[in-house]
Amino acid sequence: MYIYQGATRHSGGITINQLFRYTFYGLYYFVNFVLCHDLFNAILTLPLFFAIIVALHYSPKNSVGQIDIISIIYFLFFCIIPLQNVDHGVILFGEIQQGWNYPAKNFVIVYGLALFSFCCIVLSTVRSSQNAMPVVRVRYEMKPLFFLLAMASFVATVLLHGGIATVLTPPLLREENVLSSITPATLGVQSMAALMYAIASRDRPQALDIPAMLVMFLSLLFVASPINVSRFALIGVWVPILLFFVPALLRTVVFYPVTLLSLIIFVPLLGFYSRWGFSGNGPAPSSDSGSLLTLRDMNVVEFSLEGLAYVERAGLQHGKVLLSTLFIHIPRAWWPGKPYPSNLLVGEQLADLFSYGNPNIAVPFMIDGYIDFGLIGAAIYCILFAYILFLLNRSVRFLSGGFEPYTACFIGNFLILTRGTLAVVFTLFAAQVLTLALLRRFTTSDVHLLSTG
Repeated sequence: MYIYQGATRHSGGITINQLFRYTFYGLYYFVNFVLCHDLFNAILTLPLFFAIIVALHYSPKNSVGQIDIISIIYFLFFCIIPLQNVDHGVILFGEIQQGWNYPAKNFVIVYGLALFSFCCIVLSTVRSSQNAMPVVRVRYEMKPLFFLLAMASFVATVLLHGGIATVLTPPLLREENVLSSITPATLGVQSMAALMYAIASRDRPQALDIPAMLVMFLSLLFVASPINVSRFALIGVWVPILLFFVPALLRTVVFYPVTLLSLIIFVPLLGFYSRWGFSGNGPAPSSDSGSLLTLRDMNVVEFSLEGLAYVERAGLQHGKVLLSTLFIHIPRAWWPGKPYPSNLLVGEQLADLFSYGNPNIAVPFMIDGYIDFGLIGAAIYCILFAYILFLLNRSVRFLSGGFEPYTACFIGNFLILTRGTLAVVFTLFAAQVLTLALLRRFTTSDVHLLSTG
């Protein structure tokens, strides 16, 4: 049985897992700090680094939990990547690659918002994890329902895309229709239905379970593979399932190296193949991006700085970004005046002013708030984001057979939820969470409550 919880207050000395965490963060940060190009920038990363070290105190003793994924994503995005990529206000290996200097005050704002949002999310996770968590049994007689739900979601995905041929087309070569933007929702439902079937089958296996799961997972692979969905959607769909079938990945000494190597090597490759497939079309993955250990395609600080620059050039949006997030799935043909999300606002400005070739960029949620209402808006967005996670932790988490489906989804989706743009990426996670909440209510029976505080 393997149990990983959102956050746990430790008593007594440092465990081996805690020692490994402190060593991983300390050594990795020290090496990059010593080798960094910009001392001022390096000093700005210190407060977040120390906040992460403090937050690790609330990580689970025996395995990986929500605090781990929160910490490592913020650590890589706002500590390591800046140490590797910034030289006196210039982004060395950025995606925009214009070579201009960003103002020092903008770096201070970005790192300050990163620190504030991190503290809000950690606090919400710790507080929400103090409540008892239901331990449930997934009723085996519900397995036909899970199977039918998974297959219905598969059919819906194909129909929303407009047919099998479109499903197998790489995203950049695909002609999208009005309804295809909601396919992440059907993928989320399909992935959770298949996962719940697997959980129920482990408790009471039956002869048809293996062929049924083969059908479900092969159909899921058909609509969610490296050639036809974005790399982050791929991670969000498959990581929860992978964590269930390979629980060793939740060991601290395995999780951290695997996560780091995945972000260095596999995520850039997934980005290439999800854009162009295996046909050989498109540019080869870039090799001019620093050393082997340089994190690529994760330029969150760069796009955050560009979000601030957008406000300096165009002014505040006064809530339009929030509206675009809330109503992202209303077709523009139905609402011609619908506000644009932050990724298109910033990206299209870059395209107009500097001939930047990819207007669809990623803007973190706290910068959404800044674009709407400045620093006050950014702070409110951070608090609101953390509060939503607090409510989800309180209401959706449950344990079945030693496995937490919600936390597995959180681990699979937190990277892209933090990277942004939230309006573009939240649908998959929201669908997974809603599916889990409904299936938890109607297809399980409570066994007892487990204290997680």
